[in-house]
Amino acid sequence: MSSTNILAQLTKPYLHNVYAYNLEHDAAEDPLVLSMHVECEDCHNPHAVSNTPALAPAANGFLTGISGVDQSGNPVDPIQYAYELCYRCHADSPAKPTSLTTRLIEQNNVILEFDPANPSHHALTSAGANPNVPSLIAPLSESSMIYCTDCHACHDPHGISHNQGNSTNHAHLINFDRSMVSPANNGLLQFESLGVFSGRCYLNCHGQNHMGFAFEY
Repeated sequence: MSSTNILAQLTKPYLHNVYAYNLEHDAAEDPLVLSMHVECEDCHNPHAVSNTPALAPAANGFLTGISGVDQSGNPVDPIQYAYELCYRCHADSPAKPTSLTTRLIEQNNVILEFDPANPSHHALTSAGANPNVPSLIAPLSESSMIYCTDCHACHDPHGISHNQGNSTNHAHLINFDRSMVSPANNGLLQFESLGVFSGRCYLNCHGQNHMGFAFEY
């Protein structure tokens, strides 16, 4: 009998809803998920799993023997890195789920969001772009790598695609939630990085118009 309570994991408010699908997974299916579904076997091979630990971004024993998609969009079997499993459904898949948050820059492909060339991104595929992150809690540092699951409960913005954003206006994972802020009176909705621990923003927030409001953090 397992020492892990899987049922407790499946009663959380945000989850992979395995109850919604039955016998849709095919062991021979394309690593890039073409039709929306999620079952236990999509992420875990019951004949290969182990308790082997790993350090981010390497896949641990729970993900042994699973196929996925690499950072270049190519199928891999088995995966080497944990994020390659997530890329099956949340990257180039035509069936990928949509975001529940309306943002200034809409991007739902996590391969683009985690591209190491981006002006900002979470440190899944490489260390983050920002060399100064005072909010990190030890032992994490600016050179640390993390897993998707380290943030998955709050899981939004992953990063800004370099094809859509830039290091001036989208550093530090800035991608405004349009349900919370609106453009400033001059029509701008943007953040500008002014260097280390400094920036300014143009937006309306809580009824206040910020026209180049500068701050240090």
